[in-house]
Amino acid sequence: MTCMEAEKMVIPYINDQLSVTELEDFIEHIKTCENCREELEIHYMVDVGLKKLDEADGTYDIGDDVENAGTAKLLKNGTVDSSLKGYIALSGKANVWDVTDVDTAEDKTALGTFPYNTKVNAVIVEDDNAIRTAWIWEVEEGDNDIDDNNPIATEVTKIDADNFKIYLNAFVGADNRVAVITRAMEKAGYTDVTFASAANNEYTVTAQVKSSSGISTSLTFTTVTRWFSDSAIGAENVDNYNNAADLPDNSALIGDGSDLATITGGSVGTDITAGDNMMFTYTTKGTGNVVLTISDRSGVVYRETHGTAGSPSASVAAGQHYFYISLDNGSLNTSSTSNKVDTANDKCTFAGKLADGNYVWSVTENGTTVASGSFTLDRGV
Repeated sequence: MTCMEAEKMVIPYINDQLSVTELEDFIEHIKTCENCREELEIHYMVDVGLKKLDEADGTYDIGDDVENAGTAKLLKNGTVDSSLKGYIALSGKANVWDVTDVDTAEDKTALGTFPYNTKVNAVIVEDDNAIRTAWIWEVEEGDNDIDDNNPIATEVTKIDADNFKIYLNAFVGADNRVAVITRAMEKAGYTDVTFASAANNEYTVTAQVKSSSGISTSLTFTTVTRWFSDSAIGAENVDNYNNAADLPDNSALIGDGSDLATITGGSVGTDITAGDNMMFTYTTKGTGNVVLTISDRSGVVYRETHGTAGSPSASVAAGQHYFYISLDNGSLNTSSTSNKVDTANDKCTFAGKLADGNYVWSVTENGTTVASGSFTLDRGV
């Protein structure tokens, strides 16, 4: 069956109108053809959505029914930050449909685009880390804390009243922490929230809270901010951590080579290069060799095997490990160092710097993915 023949059968398949023979042929083709499978998913999503519009009172909230609905916003470099998809490219070929005012099947859907630095609800269909089709609709007023100075949402993750700590995530340079913390404290029942500057760009936060008996008590907290990079969106700053035991698993981090060396016990010039480096953390079971792959829309741009020098297929010991990649000196990314196995087939396969843009990364152990993610470089190179 050709793709053209399969595309003609998509709607009959959804409507259960194929014969037994046609159904068998169609399913066999869909199993092996990614493009036709994606077409089926798109048509199915639209068809189900339109049918839902005619149910009950004639209205339909797509966010309540579609499993891959989340929020998304447009960042620099044509990058969309999605709560479910991560960082993904918005190509000029993408169809973005604005369904904000769609209430019934008779309402027309207009072509739109993701707004810059403003979160919207979204359903995204991707292809090779680029948006192929998306449906967007508005979020409730007050949900957006994003602007040019705060392109990544500042978020309070925990108010620890036992240890008097307020934990939050913020983008480097964020200027809205006071407003976000105040809102979170008031929502948790605290009043009269005041701030004072503390060491290391943190705050001491004083607030009143009433006990169950109505007695008001003053408590003082210290903020603990987890900073995210402004040059590698999607990566944490490595100086959030003091030692290797604190490093998160399955994460991308960025920092100066000397900071990475201090935390991991490596040495600049041997394990780690000077200048900006990215580090990818992963945990192995000790079942086989480990490979880091970084890809953009064109395909694989970097590959590195972590094995034993001279024996790249050897298993890596169980536990947490790291890959490093230099962002300042691309020539060093093909050097033979302790974690860059230098053999004819398994040395690094990328020479030069990673250009600004969108990337996905994965670490596999014996062919099985043990860590993965995405990031966007915006370093002006």
